[in-house]
Amino acid sequence: MADIEENLIIEAMRLLDEGVTMSDRISDELAQLNELFEGKDVYSLSVLDKVRLIFGEDAKAREDLEIDSNPVVRKAVKVKISKTVHKYLKASADRNLRINAAQGRIPMSTTEKLVLLSYLSRDEDDEVREAAKRTLEALDVTTYRKGLDSDLNPAVTDFLVREAIKEVSLIRAACATESLLQETALYILDHWKDEETLRSMIYNTKLLERSDAISVRLYELGAEYPSLKERLESFEEGLLAGDGTIKVEGDLSFCGVAGLIRASQASSRSATVVVEREQSSGHIYILSGKVVGAVWDSLSGPEALEQILKHNDLKFRYVMRTHFHKKNLEPNDTEKILARPEAGSTTFQPARGGSGFRAISGHPEAMDLYGILVALDGSKEPVMVNVVCDEGTGNIFRDKLHILHADVRGKTDAYQAMAAMLSWTNIRFMVRDVQGVCPKSIEKTVNDFFADTIPLVGDEVLRVTNPGQLPEWELSEEEYNSLYNKILHMGVADKIKLAFSGNKEARDLLVRDPIKMVAVAAVKSPKIRESEIEAISKSRSVCDDVLRHIASTKEWVSSYSIKVNLCNNSKTPLPITMKLISHLRVPELKKLAKSKNVPQAVATQARRLVEVKGDKY
Repeated sequence: MADIEENLIIEAMRLLDEGVTMSDRISDELAQLNELFEGKDVYSLSVLDKVRLIFGEDAKAREDLEIDSNPVVRKAVKVKISKTVHKYLKASADRNLRINAAQGRIPMSTTEKLVLLSYLSRDEDDEVREAAKRTLEALDVTTYRKGLDSDLNPAVTDFLVREAIKEVSLIRAACATESLLQETALYILDHWKDEETLRSMIYNTKLLERSDAISVRLYELGAEYPSLKERLESFEEGLLAGDGTIKVEGDLSFCGVAGLIRASQASSRSATVVVEREQSSGHIYILSGKVVGAVWDSLSGPEALEQILKHNDLKFRYVMRTHFHKKNLEPNDTEKILARPEAGSTTFQPARGGSGFRAISGHPEAMDLYGILVALDGSKEPVMVNVVCDEGTGNIFRDKLHILHADVRGKTDAYQAMAAMLSWTNIRFMVRDVQGVCPKSIEKTVNDFFADTIPLVGDEVLRVTNPGQLPEWELSEEEYNSLYNKILHMGVADKIKLAFSGNKEARDLLVRDPIKMVAVAAVKSPKIRESEIEAISKSRSVCDDVLRHIASTKEWVSSYSIKVNLCNNSKTPLPITMKLISHLRVPELKKLAKSKNVPQAVATQARRLVEVKGDKY
């Protein structure tokens, strides 16, 4: 019964996300609830009653519920905040109403106030912008602390740290927020280096677990404080030993060492792989997708890696850490060793007297769905990847070579199911052997399956995005570089999601991604504009698949300037150029005929067309 109620609440919030207006009856119920629970302890209410209060008019109740422990309640708070902010930011919002909001005269909860003022302080209207800045400056420490203690959007925390917060005690409070962005933490460490601030961040284990870069930076800054250095070393050792949640672990027989390396190569990730059996253990060190070192008991280098490959009953733990990396392998030696059959998945041999059950469980920040499916290439037996999150559950089935099926409740085929799973957040996955008959509705390689799924991901990502999505800010050079570094450490699935939901700067970076399906996802984004397509069609740093998609999209290729750009771009596939060139006018054909930057066949065809159109070359 509780699950049914929770699903109904989530569905109701989704409808509110999509702008469905509440009926008069529901509005009346909310008003009655506000009166009924005025002055009562809101924490003792049921989840349903809490959600009703959140969408009511009682700002104090919403403020109290911003730190509620129930994830459904916190999600409802986020939806309400998004709708509130959208009300004052949308184009049709009354200017006087926005000025009142910027001056802090509108009753709302603390978090709503901080989010709204952050965006209004970047408003195009001078009066609104300056009023919001003054209001932010006038807020007291208690208000900021209450906001930081709530489930505040990390992008808003980043803005407040850079633009509004000056009090060091608040900076330390920000350091303790679990959702703090890596770029925010690095900014703090560049500007506040006192022992107490470093200590506040060192004890934010969720942040350190997500970011190896923060841990390394803290280690450098904390070198003069022995207790902090000792704490960091202990934390890092704990992660390798299995503490924390951002990891992938299980039976190595599913994918072998080679499978884990493929997964890292897919997104150029760095990691440490811990391998264990009985009384022996070892580490494999991966840097940007390449194996750089290995140790096994007292062995190191090639001997250690070869010894690891001799065992087919190993357990592994894949952790995004580089702090203890040892470089003792040459690339050529590594490639030869990993090319051996024993580096791949092995026939599973259950321990004597054991159940025979094996599994891999994981967190997407360590290895995303694309990575784990790539790692499972070559698996001896059909396997199932079970995906779980607050938004639903799904399954993906594959054999040695192909994806065979994917399902999510409410989705009609494997591609829609996969698109839904790629749009989900806070997922966990588990890999296990298929019990019984393996369902089969398709037969695609991982890359082909993802390529066919990409067109559907955009709709799924936008469906779960709040209608009050805050406007895109123009990024500074520092913020752009920060975004670039963030993308470098993303998995393929997260890059695809960002390509559809991110801003122009994200698309500009992702359209040049070396992984073709990511680049194509960026150019397929429903948010992309013609001006961006025009710039991309000129670029020689994008892959031919991107240019092929532009040329095959009627909306874009109807633009004459885009046709000209594609014909002048040496990266455009020759058949496409030869098809488009006949649409060019004589002046552009003349330039093309003289160009040294296009294939000779294109220049020759341009000369012929000039002659055919009655104008001598």
